[in-house]
Amino acid sequence: MAQRIYKTIRRTSVPDKALSYPQKKTKRSKSKIFSESSDILHLIAKMPEPGEDDSPHNLLIFQYQLLRHSYPDFPEKMLRVLYVREKGNSKFVSDSLKGRGWDCKDRSIVSMLAKESNPHFNIHYFWGEWNEDYRNELNGCLPGVFFTTFKPECESFYVYYVNEDKEICQMEISSPEMIESEQQLFSLTTPLGRPESIPHFKLVPFL
Repeated sequence: MAQRIYKTIRRTSVPDKALSYPQKKTKRSKSKIFSESSDILHLIAKMPEPGEDDSPHNLLIFQYQLLRHSYPDFPEKMLRVLYVREKGNSKFVSDSLKGRGWDCKDRSIVSMLAKESNPHFNIHYFWGEWNEDYRNELNGCLPGVFFTTFKPECESFYVYYVNEDKEICQMEISSPEMIESEQQLFSLTTPLGRPESIPHFKLVPFL
C-alpha cells in the first residue's frame, strides 16, 4: 500500500475571493492577559465586545478567571477540577461553592457568570489537546472525515481531515467548531466523534 501523504494547509493559501464567510482570528494575546491577571476590572476591560472576539477559547478562560477572583480562598486546583467537571458552567460552580459555605468576594460579577456549558465540551468532534496517535484514526477513512484539536505549543486550533485524494491534511482554524460554510468550502462532510477515553481536562489544556 502506498504511503500516505500528510499535508499542512493554512487559510492564507486559499484565495480571498474563494472565502464566502467572514474570518475571525482568535487573538491569543487576550487569552494570555486573562490567565495572568488577577484584577477583575482589568479582566472586564479586556473582555471582547459582543461579536468582536467572543471565541469559546477566550470566554472559557475569562469565566474561569471570574471564579478565581470571586473565590480567592478556595484552592485553585480544586476550582479548576470543578470548573472542568461542570463543563465551563461557572454559575453552577459558584452556586455550588456558596451552598457549601464559601463566601463570594465580589457578588457584582454574578450576572456575568455563564449559565451554560462551553462549546469545548459539547462539540463531539473536538478531541482537545493534540496527540500524535490521533492522526492514525483517519487512516482508511473516506474523504470528508474530520475532527478538530488544540496544539498548546502553537496556541492554535487545527482541523485534521481526509481530502478527496484520501490524503490526511491539517489546517489551522480559529475555534474548536467548524461552521457550516467552512465545512462546505473544504468538503468536510463527516465529523469523527471524540473517543470516550479522552478525559474532559484534556479538552482545556490552556487552563
